[in-house]
Amino acid sequence: MRPPNRLHYGDLARGQDGERAARTVQDTLFENQSHICHLHGWAIIPNHVYVLVKPRSVDLATTVKSLKGASSNKVNRVLGRSGRLWQPGYFDRLIRDSKHFLGVLRFIEWNPLNAKLCADRKRWAWSSACPDARARLDHLNLEREKLESGSTLA
Repeated sequence: MRPPNRLHYGDLARGQDGERAARTVQDTLFENQSHICHLHGWAIIPNHVYVLVKPRSVDLATTVKSLKGASSNKVNRVLGRSGRLWQPGYFDRLIRDSKHFLGVLRFIEWNPLNAKLCADRKRWAWSSACPDARARLDHLNLEREKLESGSTLA
């Protein structure tokens, strides 16, 4: 039996707490993508997260460490839990060209459907395939660009 105040691998997106955790991870990706990485695609599923990112000013290992650390701290705070959220390490893949990029993005965005977590990949709220999530990220990027250029927000 596991202690009730600790997150364990695979507990990310199941039930009401899982939805709050997934939303928190997605929010963390959105918040950090403006200065840590450019976020091209993502899918947050119950036992892991896929992200397609391009680091901005640091190497990939530092980018992943920053994203994992920030999301882990926030998920633990939101759920009133403690402990490690992510397994050590990560799997990466060098994107070689636009065809490869699109194939990886397609794999990521179709993953929730292929895992039978939803009936329509565009309705998985924690994925770049979801129009609402993509629109929210685009809006945040537009706000950031306006702030950086000195324009006022409308």
